[in-house]
Amino acid sequence: MKSDDENELLISIAEGDEEAFASFYSSYAPRLKAYAWKFTRSREDTEEIIQESFLQVWLHRDKLPGLDHVQAWIYKITARCCLQWIRRQTGENNRVARLAAFNAALVLPTPADFVQWQELKTVVETAINSLPPIRQEIYRINREEGLKPAAIAIRLDMPVGTVKNHLSQAIRSIRDQLLAFGYPVETLIVLLFWLL
Repeated sequence: MKSDDENELLISIAEGDEEAFASFYSSYAPRLKAYAWKFTRSREDTEEIIQESFLQVWLHRDKLPGLDHVQAWIYKITARCCLQWIRRQTGENNRVARLAAFNAALVLPTPADFVQWQELKTVVETAINSLPPIRQEIYRINREEGLKPAAIAIRLDMPVGTVKNHLSQAIRSIRDQLLAFGYPVETLIVLLFWLL
């Protein structure tokens, strides 16, 4: 259960308080780095995973005050980011085998989960296809090719900040469409790593 101090901190973050977010980061980042290190064994890749994890926290900060188990929530986000990293490292052909090796940190999906993921994949693809063309292109390059914003910026000859903005907006649009289809935030945190 959250303490009053923690609840006030989460409310401040939800309202856009960057100092409160920095405090939250200082509290959780060391533990999350140790967790991500178990997957990557690379300082650079671990830092990238932590950066992506906290970007997701910031994008979803409006949900923080309503969470009962903040630590579990942020670990799930980081687990998803680790799994995205694994997918980029191993490629599609042996992804399932490599994920099984990290089973100790995650719950294995059930057959019903796979059915739900197929439905979710259809909704996500529809959401991606509804993005403006440049946003869709940036999103697909990032997710399908695993390129970082700096590399995408070079390829498309645009500022890195613009690429990051398009990527954030794409993620937000997809999340909003998923929520509109009735997928609860808790489900998205667990399932989206398979699709995004």
